[in-house]
Amino acid sequence: MSASIKQLFCCHLLVLFSITNVFLNFRTCVVQCFDELDAAIDALFGPSDGIDPFSIEPNQNFENKEIFDNSLGESLSNFIALPKMSNSKNNHLIRGINLGGWLVLEPWITPSLFNPFLDKPPERQAVDEYTLTALLGKDQATKTMQRHWSTWITGKDFQSISSAGITHVRIPVGYWIVDLLPNEPFVEGGMEYLLKGIEWAKQNNLKVMIDLHGG
Repeated sequence: MSASIKQLFCCHLLVLFSITNVFLNFRTCVVQCFDELDAAIDALFGPSDGIDPFSIEPNQNFENKEIFDNSLGESLSNFIALPKMSNSKNNHLIRGINLGGWLVLEPWITPSLFNPFLDKPPERQAVDEYTLTALLGKDQATKTMQRHWSTWITGKDFQSISSAGITHVRIPVGYWIVDLLPNEPFVEGGMEYLLKGIEWAKQNNLKVMIDLHGG
């Protein structure tokens, strides 16, 4: 083997060793970060005590945990374990939930509103609230949105959220809730339900974060 080939081979080995060393150091850092995150969660909520949240029953009680079953989303409450609220150190914790798909439509959250357009040509498919309302037309879009706004989230849901130990709700909105331009297909009425949501939150001791989701 010539000297040049040997040098090239040694260089490749050095590069390989360097990459391996970087990867191992990176893996060590990632593991350490997850260990620290795990410890931080245990410090906040207490150790898991081996409880598998996917194998417990609704309303089954543990020492300082409870599984809440409510009308907001039984599919979630069946496997979400929340620490009970207390008058001590847990009071400052923020436990939030997102009210997505209510005042801003998204196909992956409310597919039933978009499914009727799935078999249409590309130019007739609804992919967001803009295209949905444009395809429906102003009158039908107004009826559809009013029905959706009045049923997707209600005051009863805010009661369930509060009773589950949640402290904050995030409400995504679009700019068109306050600034509807004449040439746009969006329909008016969302502001009424945003104000209702804020009032329902106030009645149930919940804080609200309004997210300009469509801007």
